[in-house]
Amino acid sequence: KRLWVEKYLGKNAIKKLTLTHNKHLIEADFIIDDTKRHGVEKFKGEHIHFGQQKYPNWNSVIKYLTK
Repeated sequence: KRLWVEKYLGKNAIKKLTLTHNKHLIEADFIIDDTKRHGVEKFKGEHIHFGQQKYPNWNSVIKYLTK
């Protein structure tokens, strides 16, 4: 996951990347996840629900985050 973020979002994105199974413990503006489990439902920022109609692929996520 870290290598993908570095490749497609750049080295600055690595400084802001957090990988965890307990997602509700993170304080951030966005979370990108393909599920609402493991604390995503309690996350206080915006959930970018990957793989769904609004964000079906990484291009749609990148377009949204870089607009």
